[in-house]
Amino acid sequence: MKTCIKIKTRNLDWQSKVEYITCDVFHGDTLVGAVSLTTSIEDYDDEYDMEDFEEYDIKDCYIERLDIDEPYRNKGIGTAATKLISNMYPLVYTAPDNPDSQRLFERLGEEYFVEGLDQGFGIYQV
Repeated sequence: MKTCIKIKTRNLDWQSKVEYITCDVFHGDTLVGAVSLTTSIEDYDDEYDMEDFEEYDIKDCYIERLDIDEPYRNKGIGTAATKLISNMYPLVYTAPDNPDSQRLFERLGEEYFVEGLDQGFGIYQV
């Protein structure tokens, strides 16, 4: 079965140049989890329509949270979702908040540094 991510909501904060994105994670037709992303936007023009997100240059993407429902864990779905996200943005990083997330991102990425972001389990670029 194929894993895919479908965008659920997108909220653009014009002042801080940040877009908050929530997505559902599907394995086949089954909803199996969710992911929350924050992207940094640069070089946007105020005259663009807020709904026209393709007009912005995305600088990076921070995976705030990746949750896969318990029965679907350890089946490669979190890995597939992370790889899909990392193919969508030029720079993707995350700061896991638990040992399971740390193992996933340690396996998929490399250590990365962003001051003040570490939640006790490192920071990884994926």
